[in-house]
Formats: sequence, C-alpha cells, structure tokens
Amino acid sequence: MASGTIERVSGPIVFAKGLEGSGLYDVVNVGKKKLMGEIIRQNQGMATIQVYEDVTGLKVGEEVECSERPLSLRLGPGLVGTIYDGIQRPLKTMYEEKGAFLLAGQRAEALDLQKKWDFAASLKEGDPIAPGLALGTVQETSSILHTI
Repeated sequence: MASGTIERVSGPIVFAKGLEGSGLYDVVNVGKKKLMGEIIRQNQGMATIQVYEDVTGLKVGEEVECSERPLSLRLGPGLVGTIYDGIQRPLKTMYEEKGAFLLAGQRAEALDLQKKWDFAASLKEGDPIAPGLALGTVQETSSILHTI
C-alpha cells in the first residue's frame, strides 16, 4: 500500500506528495481519521485528491494511504430497501451505531455479511460450466429474484 503526506488542503481538495506510483481514480484514506477520497489528478509528483467527507481538522503533514484500487461498490442480495450515502455507507446502520450525525471517517459494511440467503442451484455436480451460464438464483424479496 503506497503512502504519502498532505502538502495542502483547499476545501474538499487535498494535494499530497509521495503517491507517484498510485493510479488515477485510486481510493485513498486521508489523515488520522482516514477520510475516504479519490485521486483525480497526478502531476509531477503531486496527487490531487477529492475527499468525500468533511475535511475539517486535516493538517499538512498527515499521512495519505492509497488502496491501489479504484472506487467500487459491494453488490449482492440485501441492497434493496437500504439507503446509502454517495460512497455506499448504509445510513441506518451508521445511525444505529453512532447516532444521527455521520462522523468523519465512520465506516460500516454496505451489506449485512452475517445474513444467509437461500441459493437455488441450476446445475448439479459435474455439469459443464461456461461464461455467462446461470449457476443458480437467490430470492431477495417476494418480487426480486437474482440470477447468479
């Protein structure tokens, strides 16, 4: 995991050095609170980062860690009926954990990873598989059937 340091903060834009090997659109954790951001420009050793959370209190010299992967979302059964913010943080879960106000750097799993879903296999052991072949289904709600 590549890391650098904050050189300048200008509203939700942070400039950091030391992230030369990081890619454009890689997700970064900024500062002590590990605020989520994304590298939107690389120019002569300076990474320009769009931070997606409140940057109040960020200081020059704080660390920036690069995940070396682009922003992505977790998909699967359990999305329907859940309300998320713009970076797929489940608002109800976060409210239940910390109260009505989102805290800087607060995280929660997008999907309930403990919940079990019934999988109905379409194939049996030994059947040939190929790209695009449906392996089975998962019923999320009475009207939503996911094909796997």
